[in-house]
Amino acid sequence: MNVPIEALTRSLCNGKAEFNLIHFKDLKLPPNAPAHFHVTISLGDDQYLLLCIITSQMQKLERIYRFRNQQGAIDSMVPLSSDDFPTLSIGCVVNCNDTELLTRDELARRIDPSISLDFISFNPSFSDVLKNSIINAIDNSPIVKPNIQKILRQLRSGLATCS
Repeated sequence: MNVPIEALTRSLCNGKAEFNLIHFKDLKLPPNAPAHFHVTISLGDDQYLLLCIITSQMQKLERIYRFRNQQGAIDSMVPLSSDDFPTLSIGCVVNCNDTELLTRDELARRIDPSISLDFISFNPSFSDVLKNSIINAIDNSPIVKPNIQKILRQLRSGLATCS
């Protein structure tokens, strides 16, 4: 069954502070870049979400952040493993420094239609500890835009009800 990308991205924006683990090829990245896992956090308005990329390039990012003297950016990478999500076969991090605020339509335009968008895990699969680690990492990142951090602080109240 082929579900339109727009319908899938709409479902990512449902509910307040709902977390999802998705997999897609991002047209924003170079053409030879593989599909990546991403964490989405819905804002509860059926329109916007936060998008964080998951990467296995932790050491490369650490070198970059050390070179830039951004220790807080290193602390804003949340480790994940197959213990968190069995689909993840290697150690990786949620790079919360690269959090973006997108509309569902903006996200739909970034998904390579030749490779499907896959839902991997839904909100109940995210432990409260993991949710709070991601939220805190975004909030404390020296790189994330202040408007995103402000939105996140307003969203915190919804976390108590999303588990």
